[in-house]
Amino acid sequence: MAGVNLAVKQVESFLKAAGYAMPRSLPTNAIYSMLGFLQEDSPLWKRIGELAPYNAQKVADALLEGVAFGYNPAKTARMFENVMGGGLTDAMRMTRTAQLYATREASRAMYVANEDIVSGWMWWSSLDSDTCMACVIEHGTVHSNDESMDSHYSCRCTSIPVVIGYNDQVQTGTDWFQGLSEAEQRNMMGASAYEAWKEGKFDLSDMVTRRHDDVYGEMLARAPLQDLIQN
Repeated sequence: MAGVNLAVKQVESFLKAAGYAMPRSLPTNAIYSMLGFLQEDSPLWKRIGELAPYNAQKVADALLEGVAFGYNPAKTARMFENVMGGGLTDAMRMTRTAQLYATREASRAMYVANEDIVSGWMWWSSLDSDTCMACVIEHGTVHSNDESMDSHYSCRCTSIPVVIGYNDQVQTGTDWFQGLSEAEQRNMMGASAYEAWKEGKFDLSDMVTRRHDDVYGEMLARAPLQDLIQN
């Protein structure tokens, strides 16, 4: 719910900044119903329900390994810490992604409700050294209101409305990346991918692909290097 409320406020501020003081809003209750990620029959609810038994089995496997190989208690304890840490990471990743996805979809619902002044939305990334290459390349691309922002898990990107008649020049992510030093480019791409790119084996746009996820459907992904070289 916090994500939905945040999205409504953000869209209102975006439109007001473009000179539209009274954008049409949507009742948040309607958006909550539309974004029923945690209904008991939803894929996300099912995924969350698998966390406990999955991690319990990992703990059991670690204990069995410790006994079978005669590990000392300290080493076995470290194995438990790693297993439980993985479970916490998974839970946080799911929670963060669900909230961000709800926020983005609520924003898109606002865009649709104001289509007379919002012609679409623009992909907006943080553009720093921690931004994945797929998100870098998507930065600045324009999409229609009927296209959802299907990003990856824990993605920090957001969407901003494209307001009719409001022309603001935005540097694309590709142009931003081209302006980095070779060391920065190599660090973001990885050494092998960087060398292949410099050799002309693929274009930057080829690094963007989609992968199917049981909860969210098609999601943004970075294409593996072996796929890029084969193309």
